[in-house]
Formats: sequence, structure tokens, C-alpha cells
Amino acid sequence: MTRTCEDCGETFGTLTRLRLHDCPGPADIDAEQTRKLVAEGKSGLKRGDVVSALPNRPLLPEVAGQLEEDEEVLTVLPLMSGSPEDETTQRLPLQIVTGGYVLEHFPDEGWVVVRTVCGADKTDEEVFEDLMEQVQDWQETVTDLALDYAAGGTDIGERLRREVNRGP
Repeated sequence: MTRTCEDCGETFGTLTRLRLHDCPGPADIDAEQTRKLVAEGKSGLKRGDVVSALPNRPLLPEVAGQLEEDEEVLTVLPLMSGSPEDETTQRLPLQIVTGGYVLEHFPDEGWVVVRTVCGADKTDEEVFEDLMEQVQDWQETVTDLALDYAAGGTDIGERLRREVNRGP
């Protein structure tokens, strides 16, 4: 059973680790971080890129929602993932004026781009539809990997690295 810090959203395997962690407090996202995130997105993030503008921890949905305060951020969908006790977002579809990204939080790396949508020659609605398709594709991939792992699959880590363009 995982434990989650109510202030920062970080998860731990044991209650002792939760109690002993050095909590930085709630992870608000300020306007500067949002501008940096939009700039990273406009520069053309690729699958496998780490998004440096976001804190290196899962986000509370209301904190992720702060991204929409920027006029160039069109959609943020803080999806719940993990165990039911975990109230943080570890998967984040994000649509900006130039396209869209599906971001996944990996504890050792941070927020990684796992799917992309190019916005060239598309309306905002078309980009949103494509983004939702990419969210569904990523969820199907994660589900397949989890089922294979539960069935005793041995190449799960390698397959996950290939999915996010991280090589063997």
C-alpha cells in the first residue's frame, strides 16, 4: 500500500518513508513555470523528452489546473492514476497553442513526454481530438504492459523504454 504526502503529493512505499521525507510543501505552479512550459512545448518537445518546467513529483489536480491560467495553454486534464488513495496526477494531457502532449510522471526522471500531437494546419478542436486519441493510446499501452508484467513478462522495462524513445 502506497502512502501519499498530503502537502506535496509525493508517494512512498511505507509509512516510515512518508514520515521521514523532507517535504517541500505544496507544489504550486507559478506564471514563470507556466511560461517556461509553453516555451518548451513551442520549441517542439519530442517523445522521451523530460519537461523541466514542472516540479519533479506528481501534482495535485488543482495545482495542475493552475497551468490553464496562461492564455497559451488551451487544455489541461489532470488525470488520476495510481492507487485510489493517491490523489495526485501522474498523467497530464496538455494542449498549447501549437499542439499537444501527453506527459507521464516517472519518479526517477520527472515529467516525460510519452505522446505528441502536432498542431500545424489543425483547428484547436482537431488537436484536442487527436490529443484524446493519444491519451487513449498511452493508457492502452500502459494497461498492456501491466497485464504482461502480471503474467510474468520479462521485457516490460525494455518495452516501456522503447515506448518513450529511450532505447533498449
